[in-house]
Amino acid sequence: MWEKIKRMGSIVLVLGCCALLVLLIGLYIHGTVWLGAKSYSWLRDISIAISVLILLPLSFIRCTRIFAAHGLWLMYYVYFLLLWLLGLLLTYNSWGAWGVFFSLLLFGIGPIPVAMITTLINGMWLDFADLIIMLILAFSTQAYSINVGRKAAQEQ
Repeated sequence: MWEKIKRMGSIVLVLGCCALLVLLIGLYIHGTVWLGAKSYSWLRDISIAISVLILLPLSFIRCTRIFAAHGLWLMYYVYFLLLWLLGLLLTYNSWGAWGVFFSLLLFGIGPIPVAMITTLINGMWLDFADLIIMLILAFSTQAYSINVGRKAAQEQ
């Protein structure tokens, strides 16, 4: 009798832990979407302004090239974070929380390709162009920071 009660208690405990895990994942998704919706546009504008108005001119001055290379490398990570956030927002708007959950199962980078697919399927051409522009911006920032870093290393 006690064995059956212990087994039932273990099953209830496992089911409770699974329910708690699903609740935490749901809160994570909704919290990230809420924060991303509030902060994406101004984060994008600030990061582009820092890159173009501060770091790009510093990359032409010989004594500040190493600082510009490190700053541009940091901006590369910021652009990829913004790209991931944009992909998450577009996936959430197109397919909802379950679409985001399944896209996050793709090693965490899933919202970017899933958002590209959803924007193509739904004919959201401007959003697709925004994703492509952010992707090009991220990779070009990385390439330029490597180039500036090599120039700074050759001059020292």
